[in-house]
Amino acid sequence: MPRPRAIALAALVLPLVLAPVLGGAADARPHKKKTPDLVVLGGLLTTVDGTLSGTVTVVNKGTKQAELSSTSLSYGGTVLDTYTTLGLKPGKAVKVKVDLPAPATGDYDLRACADSGNADKEKNEKNNCATVDVSPPQSSRQSANR
Repeated sequence: MPRPRAIALAALVLPLVLAPVLGGAADARPHKKKTPDLVVLGGLLTTVDGTLSGTVTVVNKGTKQAELSSTSLSYGGTVLDTYTTLGLKPGKAVKVKVDLPAPATGDYDLRACADSGNADKEKNEKNNCATVDVSPPQSSRQSANR
């Protein structure tokens, strides 16, 4: 009569030995597909004399290099401009330079979206956008309050 330990050991070893012969993988764990994941981390934007300028930071939080894509800025549901974003390696970030006519005065919010053209099939398509605060520079605020 076979021993329980021998049966248990055979049950563990046999699939590993037969897998290459039968065309199966020795490691039966599912492999995660590598994908990029572009995210807007935030931005530093200001308006001076009717011009919106500054940067928006985009990072690749995925496990694969992102392709050439676009980053867009919107105000009130209207796209103000779209910027080309070069391919990013995993873990790398880029500051997208913004310089365009300001859509409003004072303090307001913009919506910045990485991969706005959906060029990359990403790990998470729902985390591409973020709200970015826009404020006039401190000196402009002080002169407006006088």
